[in-house]
Amino acid sequence: MEEFVMTCTACRNQCEMRGKAEKGEVVELLGNGCMRGLARASERAKQMEHIDKNE
Repeated sequence: MEEFVMTCTACRNQCEMRGKAEKGEVVELLGNGCMRGLARASERAKQMEHIDKNE
């Protein structure tokens, strides 16, 4: 399980989010102010999984 910290840029709130991802899926997310944050975190989790597979 990988932990991540990111600033969401999906809307003007610019939420600071912390989460955990496993196998390219978000399993825990804190700090998102709207559902767009969850969508951004899901994109990030998929990117992290892709990078891990290529190493």
